[in-house]
Amino acid sequence: MAEYRGMDERDSVLADILKGAVAGGIAVWVMEQVDWYMYNHEATEARRRTQRVRPGGLDPAHVMANRGAHAVGTELSPPQPHPAGIAMHYIFGIAPGALYGALQDRVPGLGVGRGALFGLGMFLMQDEFANAASGLSARPSQYPWQAHARGLVAHLIYGVVTDTLLRILKGPGRLTKYAPEERAQFRRSRSASTAAYAGDWRLDDDYQRTVPPRSPVVETARMDHLAR
Repeated sequence: MAEYRGMDERDSVLADILKGAVAGGIAVWVMEQVDWYMYNHEATEARRRTQRVRPGGLDPAHVMANRGAHAVGTELSPPQPHPAGIAMHYIFGIAPGALYGALQDRVPGLGVGRGALFGLGMFLMQDEFANAASGLSARPSQYPWQAHARGLVAHLIYGVVTDTLLRILKGPGRLTKYAPEERAQFRRSRSASTAAYAGDWRLDDDYQRTVPPRSPVVETARMDHLAR
């Protein structure tokens, strides 16, 4: 029984990873539309400054794609926009989406703000730290405040869209799935009157729904009916 349950859990994780990847890919597209809209409505000087401090004038995804091309002895033409850079941009969103899909309802608190916390974390870790640390972008202090605000809004939208799509893809039953710590708290918080019948209650491991026991009166009537 434990072996089958372990297999079911592995299958469930893999399915959630795939759903997260799909949600992340769609969220990247939505995020990109918002980002371009905000960029096109920024002050001209802010846009010029952003372009000026970017490595080679390229966004992080295209910097990585061009580095990969140089590593194998070729050139991307044009350097930006290029299908390889666009693909890299989507990978930057699909991979975290897949991870979020696996952990969304297994790590307590991860879904705070319906994905807004996830989006904020992505902004801080990727835009404000990892890109600069790896040379995919300039130092954060070199960009105008508009670029930071645009990145923050875009990533918040990415997180919310990813979370919303995952909730739809996983179905309503999964929305009530508690992490182990939450299940333990749920059991402890049951009222004393419910606890009197605790041995008769069942907790569905797939959807975490409680099934109430038959009352003694109903059970007696049912037995009398069967005995006739």
